Amino acid sequence: MPVKHNPKYCFIAFNFTLIATIIFSYLYFEHYSDKYSHVSHTFESNKAQVYLFSKFISQVADNTPKQHVQFTGNIYSSDIEKAMNNDVIKSIYDESQKIYKHKPSWLSLFDLIYIKLHPYNTIISSRPMHFLEQGSYDIKYLFTEEYCIKFRACTNYIHSADLKDDLIFSEPHIDKDTNILTITLISPIYLHDKNIGDVQTDIHLSEIHMTSLAHFSYRMENGMLYLNLHNFTESTAFSQQMTFPIDSNATMVIYISYLPIVLFCLASAFMFGSFFYLVALYNRKKTVQSKLERDSMTDELTGCYNRKILTSKQLKKRLATSKSHVLIALDGNKLKQINDSYGHTMGDLAITHIAKTLQDNFTDDDIVIRHGGDEFIVVAINDSLLNIQRKLDKVHSALATTPVQDAIFVSLSAGMAAFDTYDALNSAIHDADMDLYRHKKRQHSE
Repeated sequence: MPVKHNPKYCFIAFNFTLIATIIFSYLYFEHYSDKYSHVSHTFESNKAQVYLFSKFISQVADNTPKQHVQFTGNIYSSDIEKAMNNDVIKSIYDESQKIYKHKPSWLSLFDLIYIKLHPYNTIISSRPMHFLEQGSYDIKYLFTEEYCIKFRACTNYIHSADLKDDLIFSEPHIDKDTNILTITLISPIYLHDKNIGDVQTDIHLSEIHMTSLAHFSYRMENGMLYLNLHNFTESTAFSQQMTFPIDSNATMVIYISYLPIVLFCLASAFMFGSFFYLVALYNRKKTVQSKLERDSMTDELTGCYNRKILTSKQLKKRLATSKSHVLIALDGNKLKQINDSYGHTMGDLAITHIAKTLQDNFTDDDIVIRHGGDEFIVVAINDSLLNIQRKLDKVHSALATTPVQDAIFVSLSAGMAAFDTYDALNSAIHDADMDLYRHKKRQHSE
């Protein structure tokens, strides 16, 4: 059976969808706000560490050179013998290796830190650089103007205005050792105010909390490097843009798409709509079943219950609420004479008149039943014989003063029996019938 449009369920489903979407939106933006903070913190921490390390190396370069330095590896140069005999390089190598060995907490974020020194195209690193050790790559190229400008990888080819904070970011590139998309953070090393190289560290974008799940792109515009992170699609449409500078010449732009919220809203609407449709369908079915059950237990002529109510779960359940019940058996007097004298239509009116009088004088807790013909039963739940007698007196009085039609009156004979449980119902019917017959017998004898 089709379910009619129900504004109540539509309104409830709409409210559930709205509330769920608001909660999801809050958690969604809160989630990416945390990621945003983490990304910002990562870059700021890396900048501070690289800056401090470059300043330390600059101070080392200014100090008295070490006379005896033992080279243990992780140094690369186009002329390794001359590099190892250079006092500045020896001093920087010695101090940097001490730092690499002890791994102070302020360098804990880095996988690789390396020092590029212009003399003899020298690199001192915190771990082996495999692409240089294999000898398949010309180290000189890493110091050329072409390489430095192409990747923004050397501070000596950067305009002084972009080095106000002694930090630059390279353009994103594929790291030769790991094949991971990387940005290099670079800070210059000075010897007597002369740029002699850089401290550099590689930031693997896939390892930053957020970029691993994002679409990444970048662009250069008016000397500014823009790093674009998209959390859902690469489109910038229908997104909230969050922008923060990570350096004087680098900006990160995060695009938080609204599409997941829209999809969640649609999914919620479908889910809640389907759920409340099923609820409406269930209630509709339950209502129809209740109506069919009620109709099957309703007397068509009088609107009272019919005798099926006596075997129903409904009556059994109601009788279980207490242990004090009264059953009244009622029988119309002289109904046969009315049928014979005025016809069955008047007889039906007389029966209807009796039923209405009973319903008017008994309460909703009492169950009025047409047992058959002009016979009625009233099941008075949680009531006493004395109180029932008062109700019956009102019924007799009403019938005696209110005609069925014109001067046609009817009356009732009644018998009563008390009982306590549903199992005693049939015995109560029998006892009430016996009491009814005794009452009729007394009426005839009078």
